[in-house]
Amino acid sequence: MQVNQDGNRLSILLGVAIFLASLPVLLIAESKHTDTEEQEGNGHALLQGTREHREAFSSEFGGFRAELRVRLDGTLHSGTLLFKPPRTVEVKLKDETVNQSVEQTLRSMILHRMPPRKRDSTQSQKPLRLGPADSHRLGRLVHLGDRLESSYRIRDNQIFEINRQMGDTRLLITVMENQFTPRGRHLPRHFLVTLFDLETGALKSASAYTDEYVEMNGNFLPKRRQITSTQKGGTQNIDISMEEIELLEGLKLTSSTE
Repeated sequence: MQVNQDGNRLSILLGVAIFLASLPVLLIAESKHTDTEEQEGNGHALLQGTREHREAFSSEFGGFRAELRVRLDGTLHSGTLLFKPPRTVEVKLKDETVNQSVEQTLRSMILHRMPPRKRDSTQSQKPLRLGPADSHRLGRLVHLGDRLESSYRIRDNQIFEINRQMGDTRLLITVMENQFTPRGRHLPRHFLVTLFDLETGALKSASAYTDEYVEMNGNFLPKRRQITSTQKGGTQNIDISMEEIELLEGLKLTSSTE
């Protein structure tokens, strides 16, 4: 039953993977006159900046397939990964529980590289509220005003912190380091995912992520994800590697990771 227990822990920890929802696709607000409306406009402008500066697949990107090597603590699992835009992510591993958990985290990792969806001017924007203009290391606080009570900290067109509530849990994502591409856009490299009990503030779990990418035909594909998670006095390590990556157009991987 140890495999099932480990799988349940994986499902909890990896299912909370970085950036649970796509970065918001928001329009820059028009000129405002009241203090509240001006704050909303500035908040939307900050979010628009992060949207424009994150690295994403090109609109012509057709997807890829890869061989998977998943090492969960001391056990190696081998299988395959297939991605077809816009949202098809298929992982095939023999262990069903590990398969489900790995597919969850790779789905999050891959779909956050998709180009942001465009919205027309008739679509509503969330009522944003800015925090104080302090010198916080992670950037300016932006409250999204959504049902999850989400807030971001934004600096230099990058989101460095995400804070939101999910049921009886508070989720905190802290980006420690981003990787920059030749186009000057960013990809998350090192980040922490921390879960707290919403009522007591007690720590539920903490997970450290390290991501690696490889460039193929101008697109940055996921190459590796390492996660070290701590929960209930125990530690779990998972290393997911994508090898023999092949574009669906049939072009083999020839470049190396940055």
